[in-house]
Amino acid sequence: MKKYLLLIFIATFTVAVHAQETKYTALSNKEFAQMIQKKGVQFFDVRTPAEYAEEHIPGAGILDFKSQDFASKVDSLDKSQPVVLYCRTGERSKKAATVMAAKGFQVYVLDNGLQKWKGKTEK
Repeated sequence: MKKYLLLIFIATFTVAVHAQETKYTALSNKEFAQMIQKKGVQFFDVRTPAEYAEEHIPGAGILDFKSQDFASKVDSLDKSQPVVLYCRTGERSKKAATVMAAKGFQVYVLDNGLQKWKGKTEK
């Protein structure tokens, strides 16, 4: 009987933990390049304006994850349109994606970030 109760507890805990996970999709270079060409996509660099000025992917807006107004800027975006994010290494964009997915956005990130990007950039 104790074994069954333990199994039920573990199963319930596992389901609860997975239900709390927020979802985003990490894209390869090729998939990312295709995604940012689609109409209606909200496309952002989540680095600081200074980092953006050094180098960025053409067409990306700035949505600074480190800024104090990040949450309010996210709240002003259209949840019905997909959001595509990137940063230098992919870590910051994944953190931002987690926050945004929890708010109901469909989010995609460039896996491994700008450092592994094979597409065009500008300064």
